[in-house]
Amino acid sequence: HTIGGSGGTVGPNLEGVLDRRGEAWVRDQIENPRTHNPKTVMPELGLSDAEISRIIEALRRSDSAQR
Repeated sequence: HTIGGSGGTVGPNLEGVLDRRGEAWVRDQIENPRTHNPKTVMPELGLSDAEISRIIEALRRSDSAQR
């Protein structure tokens, strides 16, 4: 993934993902990537709810910084 112009090339750009997809979709994607795309290369990360919430907050902060 990339965000703020930095990152890798495997996953999609995450800038504005919360605006495009919504928090519930992003949370579902992190918890169980195959929900939205059974053929995804994104691994199941086994993160706790608190860890996922911190990722979502980081995405929110990144989006705010880009505006």
